[in-house]
Amino acid sequence: MIRILNIISDTNIGGAGRVILNYLRYADRDKFETLVAIPRGSLLKPLLEEAHVTVYEVDGMADCSYASQDVKALQALIRRVRPDLVHTHGALSGRIAAKRCHVPVVYSRHSAFPVPAKLKYPPGRWVNKLLNEHYADHIIAVSPATRDNLTEGGISPKKITVVMNGVAPVAPISDGEKAALRQSLGLGKDVFTFGILAGIVD
Repeated sequence: MIRILNIISDTNIGGAGRVILNYLRYADRDKFETLVAIPRGSLLKPLLEEAHVTVYEVDGMADCSYASQDVKALQALIRRVRPDLVHTHGALSGRIAAKRCHVPVVYSRHSAFPVPAKLKYPPGRWVNKLLNEHYADHIIAVSPATRDNLTEGGISPKKITVVMNGVAPVAPISDGEKAALRQSLGLGKDVFTFGILAGIVD
């Protein structure tokens, strides 16, 4: 069995947390043992426990990709649980800790954002490339835009694989349910409609 330690520094339940939860729903548990390290007090904890996964709460690490004390705490955890692979979701501290423990590490990048000028041009571009390529054996980008964002910051496309986030299938609804929903929204049967499912965070 392959033991994988996921490390996520988010205290909220965002895209990276949802990826882990969806993975746990469909993972082959006969082949993979999944462990998850989270910051103490993370909202993910009860959901991970409901998914019957081993959870390690780490002091510090809350909403912070890197802190030297987190590297030390994560190194101790990695030495204790002895994973075959570390999979980080952000969490540079986790990548550094895994490398120091000589454990292969995969880094998932869950977002794309404008690359600051200091990372587009040397020497910042070189530092970004070195940091990300040295502290990850491979990088997963959740979309082509995320991959392009990483390469714009100097990271080799050879180091990156695009793996789109999986979405659980939605159960179909009957024609009667559709008609009732249209009526409740004041929409005639010939009015073209589409929907967006999103959360608004204050």
